[in-house]
Amino acid sequence: MLAVIDILCNLIYPAYETLFFLAKFRRKETYNPKFTLWTTYWIFYTVLHQVQKMLYFFPFVYEIKVILVLLMAHPKVEAASLIQ
Repeated sequence: MLAVIDILCNLIYPAYETLFFLAKFRRKETYNPKFTLWTTYWIFYTVLHQVQKMLYFFPFVYEIKVILVLLMAHPKVEAASLIQ
């Protein structure tokens, strides 16, 4: 069950938001902070995924990853910008 939540919340929703943002603002030349948010999100998601592979033997690594990624994707918390 946690794997389904991980896929939905950490891959599908951010991918949708990123593609929606890029489609909406691709022709505008103005800077938008959401671009930085989603770019930072994907960079840190990739790093967390690689760290999870290396630390698979520690307890609760998967759960910690899911919580961190949800905080990074949440529009009000924007932990990706805070981490950056």
